[in-house]
Amino acid sequence: MTNHAPKRHETVPRIVPRVVAQPANKRKRRNTHRGVYILKPEPPKNPYYRLRYRDPDTGKTLKPRIPDSYVGTVELRNDYAQLKYDELQSRKREIRGGAEPRRHVDGSLKDAVESYFTGFGMRRREGTQRAYRRGANAFLRWCALPAVGIRSCRQLTPSALRAYAAYAAGLKLDNGATRAATTVNRDFRWLSPVLNELARAGRVALTHEQIKASLRPLRESKVKKPFLRSPQLRAVLDAARDYDRDANNGPLAGRLRQTLLFVLLTGARPKEALAIGWDDLVTDDDGNLQIRVRAEFAKTGVERRIPVKHSPLLQHLVSKPGGRTGSILGGTADALDKARWLLAEKHGAPDFDCKALRRTCGSYLASAAGINGNASVFMTAMMLGHSITTAQKYYYGAVAVPPEASTLEAAMKLEITPADCRPL
Repeated sequence: MTNHAPKRHETVPRIVPRVVAQPANKRKRRNTHRGVYILKPEPPKNPYYRLRYRDPDTGKTLKPRIPDSYVGTVELRNDYAQLKYDELQSRKREIRGGAEPRRHVDGSLKDAVESYFTGFGMRRREGTQRAYRRGANAFLRWCALPAVGIRSCRQLTPSALRAYAAYAAGLKLDNGATRAATTVNRDFRWLSPVLNELARAGRVALTHEQIKASLRPLRESKVKKPFLRSPQLRAVLDAARDYDRDANNGPLAGRLRQTLLFVLLTGARPKEALAIGWDDLVTDDDGNLQIRVRAEFAKTGVERRIPVKHSPLLQHLVSKPGGRTGSILGGTADALDKARWLLAEKHGAPDFDCKALRRTCGSYLASAAGINGNASVFMTAMMLGHSITTAQKYYYGAVAVPPEASTLEAAMKLEITPADCRPL
């Protein structure tokens, strides 16, 4: 029998476990917006978060400020950087596809602003164009001041825009009082779209973020605009009844009361109410009567329909179309303004305007749970052409309405029945 025991000079081989080489961990990318860097605040010169990236059109490195709505957390800042990255990548693809890079033209700033109104601005409604031109003209007057001297587009920088914002906020009225924050913010709202379009077209070396940060709105006092209470409404309508007794009183004599009731109960804007025709009396799928506000006359450019079931008096006012054509009210804005002035001057009516009638309608309709129930805010927004947020903010709860009031005239306590008022 063979002895297989190892001899003294022999060594037993050790069994070494096989070590499998593990692949080296790849470095994880910390973000997905390569080339767009978030810069931390560097007070006192730059006490806010900024981005740094290379503009694909000009090749320059830009460091715009991150908007306040995106600086709250790391996630928000990364989200904004990702949005900018996607925007830059989209622009790079356009350039690779043959698009011409946008070059900042060193031309006249006045000519650049004028090019907006003869080009892209022509798409706006006439009233919007007039408002934007007022805002742009105020800005150009500031640029032409000897102490400012901004003539070319290249001179328009974020610091110059901030200087204009400070100048506009400090302007004085003729009586020496400082302009209201609402007025200053209105001028900023009119100017911003013009500058944003010029920036998009490459006419000025500004970004949307820079324009927004430079023309930052002032804090406004959130005071609800006044509307007419029930005693004031009755005083206005009583004065209109006295006005209508004499057909020679002035414009709209003989039908001013019905006209004011129509504006009040529809909640339409004055120009919208005057443009509503007899052919705009339509019905829904259930046969309920509605009043159509056409898109070409609506301020928002969107057609809407005003139901009349909330007001028997409104139904009575439009109850006799009889194949008639043309405008239901048959007047003009100037005639309505003059008649309103005569009511106050000669018949002792409280001071009001047609917009106050619209606010009155919205305030009572949104606050009357007996008319539309829990949908009062929604129905008010739909009827007046507002967003639900606006109706909730300005109209809901503005006045206490008895829960048993099931019609708009009952909520307003008008004490007028169809028998007391002739139809239009």
